[in-house]
Amino acid sequence: MNKPGPRSFTRIVGLTGGMGAGKSEVLRILAGMGAAVLQADQVGHGLLKERRFSKVLAAKFGKGILDARGLVDRKKLGSIVFKSAGKRKALNQLLHPVIRQKVKRWAAERQKSGRRPPFLAVVEIPLLFEGKGYPYLEGVLSVSASSAARHRRLLGRGWNQSDISRREKGQWAQARKDKRAHWVIRNNGSLRELKRKVKLWLKKIDKKT
Repeated sequence: MNKPGPRSFTRIVGLTGGMGAGKSEVLRILAGMGAAVLQADQVGHGLLKERRFSKVLAAKFGKGILDARGLVDRKKLGSIVFKSAGKRKALNQLLHPVIRQKVKRWAAERQKSGRRPPFLAVVEIPLLFEGKGYPYLEGVLSVSASSAARHRRLLGRGWNQSDISRREKGQWAQARKDKRAHWVIRNNGSLRELKRKVKLWLKKIDKKT
């Protein structure tokens, strides 16, 4: 199926789901179909490369999180915050307001009138429901997979079971995300099957415009 025809506006949709569910893969599929896409995590990673923000985090978590250039080393920071719910919360309180602001600005730019606005703009936000603050989204798509499938994928990326369990404690359960989302795509099968489901979802929401 080809992407929908040109419109005079852009739909803004949030994309979320559990770790290892396949969110980024769905985002790549949508990008290949012409959607404008953004990953909130990449926005956050960009902040960690800013010297001003690195100083803010070093003041909070110690200079041991910095690399030789004085910028945040993500691995060092992660080794600290993912062992403590309190420190993870403190980090989110610093990062999330700035990330939300940058994502909102990006979404607004997609909405500006132009000759050929993108038919769809999708923002991947792993902690969308946990963090809140995205009232302008028209809807939320949750990419869902069984616990066994998600853990198998994460282990294949080099994670260990302890890492998975620790990080999952800081997120909503997959079933809870699915219940809150407007649409759910199950991703327990092949990439080919996932592409088919994404196309069906896109066709479904296009009929409602």
